[in-house]
Amino acid sequence: MLNRRIKGVIKIALPVIFIMYASCITFFTHTHIVNGVTIVHSHPYSTDDSGKPSHEHSGAEIQLIHNLSTFFVAGAIVLAILLNLFRKKETILTPKTIAPLFSRGVLSTYRLRPPPAL
Repeated sequence: MLNRRIKGVIKIALPVIFIMYASCITFFTHTHIVNGVTIVHSHPYSTDDSGKPSHEHSGAEIQLIHNLSTFFVAGAIVLAILLNLFRKKETILTPKTIAPLFSRGVLSTYRLRPPPAL
């Protein structure tokens, strides 16, 4: 019961998190120039009158943003591939039993017919 509930929550939560992440990357991308280096990243921010971000990041914050984005993206891809490669794929095949409409003898059911003779 609890396992079904957790799966139900995950089925809803993961797509919502992905949509929020994708929209954040798409709609809030901006640049900062720090020590002559242009840094491009994305997160919700407020703008000034000219449309530029009205916030600053320290060097440590920029390094943290870079490390987190690189770790999560590359790490998630590698983790997904590894989990898929080493996962046991078990399939249980069960034949469907169909009840015959008319009961016939065993011999008549499995008797094969030869090809017609010329």
